[in-house]
Amino acid sequence: MANETFTTPKCVVEYPHLQQQQPAQGKFKACYKITAVLDSKNEAHKELLGQIKKLGSEKNKELKTGDSKFPIKFHVDENGNKTGLYTVTFKTGYGPVGTFDAKAQVILREKNFIANGSQCKISWSYGFYDEGVSLYLKAVQVIDLIEWKGGSAEDYGFGKEEGHEEVQTTEDQTPAEIAQAEMDDMEGEELPF
Repeated sequence: MANETFTTPKCVVEYPHLQQQQPAQGKFKACYKITAVLDSKNEAHKELLGQIKKLGSEKNKELKTGDSKFPIKFHVDENGNKTGLYTVTFKTGYGPVGTFDAKAQVILREKNFIANGSQCKISWSYGFYDEGVSLYLKAVQVIDLIEWKGGSAEDYGFGKEEGHEEVQTTEDQTPAEIAQAEMDDMEGEELPF
C-alpha cells in the first residue's frame, strides 16, 4: 500500500538535509533527504533491506543492488571501496522535515545540526513510478546525535592573529543566535552605506 507509513530500525545515517534542501546537482533536483546505512548481519536491517528489495524489484526484476534506479546501493568508504554495508536514501520535496529526539520531543529547527554518524529512525513511505520505486522521507527521530559543528579554524588554515579581540560564544548559542545578537548590538547605529 503506497500511502502506508513505515519506520526503519535504528541505523547510522549519512548526508542529512532535513532543515534545508540539498541543492540540485546535475540531473538531481533539490530535495530534503537522509541516507540510512544498513548492515545485513543485523536482523532488523536485513528485514528492512528485504522489504525495500521487494519494492525495488516490483517494477523491474532485472535491477540489482547498486543499479542507479534500484533503491539499495553499496556503501563505500572515502576511497570508494565497498564496506560490506548498504545504503538507502529517503527523499522529499517538502520540508523542513519533522525531527524528534529520543524522548519524542520536537527538535527545534535552529538546534537541528545532525551530522554523519548519528543514529536515527526514519519514518518513510513509498510510491511507484514508470521505472521503479521512490522512498519518501516523512520524519526522523534522532536516537544518538552526532552534532555537526563544521571544521575548526585550523582545518581551514587559520591561526590566531595577534592584537585582536576574541569573539565570545557559549555552547548553547547557534550560529543564527550569534548573528542575531550581533544585529541587536548594531540596532540604531548609522550604517556606512
